[in-house]
Amino acid sequence: MLGTLPVRKAMAAAPVAFCLAALLLAACSAQIDGVFEAAGRAELSVSAAVQPKTAAMIRRVLSKTSGSSPSALLNAAALNNSFARLESVERASFYNRTPNLLDGRLVVARIDELVAQQSGGEEARRFITWEQNAGGGRAFIHIDRKNGPKIVEFLSGDLSAYLAALMAPVATGEELGAKEYLELVRSVYDADIASEIESSRVKLKIKFPARIRSVKGGSGNADVAEFDVPLLSLLVLEKPLSYEVTWQR
Repeated sequence: MLGTLPVRKAMAAAPVAFCLAALLLAACSAQIDGVFEAAGRAELSVSAAVQPKTAAMIRRVLSKTSGSSPSALLNAAALNNSFARLESVERASFYNRTPNLLDGRLVVARIDELVAQQSGGEEARRFITWEQNAGGGRAFIHIDRKNGPKIVEFLSGDLSAYLAALMAPVATGEELGAKEYLELVRSVYDADIASEIESSRVKLKIKFPARIRSVKGGSGNADVAEFDVPLLSLLVLEKPLSYEVTWQR
């Protein structure tokens, strides 16, 4: 597993990755494996963790600002409740192996409808686009500073608070670059926290309905696409992140 997150103080933050990019912002590391069917149905297994130093820092900050510290930074019950509100979700079953480690499965009837109303903007910039026809299909995911905060805020208020504690631009709305953000973390917290954030990654391995024709932002082999995304890129969104897979019948 792999990934991490930061945030500053005000608004709310970013991604469900290929279908779960949002939950993963709250983690220091994440691994997603899944299968996408032709009609857009998806079955995903997820594993996410918060690195020890980052977890301790978030608890300290939340304790000072709210007077209490959550027992589980990645709250499986809260995540299950959030997904239960979405009509397109058939089943969400997440559980905490430890307060900082979460595993689970998510089954979605239509991946492109998962957060369609919350992705913030014109159709061309919705979070997930799924197209399928007789010749093949296309999956497109786009995250930027416009839709990122809305997606994460919708999925989890707790996640927004954690990201704000980490001062992440995806939550605060500040237009910081990656280097500026890491310097901010070093100055406010310490170099170890900045290092955990900089080294964390979100890894995805997704099986598609047929042989892959092309992959943007990752690699493909037969009908499987893999993505390795720096968590820092998700937290800062200095540049829009776009991932695309096309396949043929």
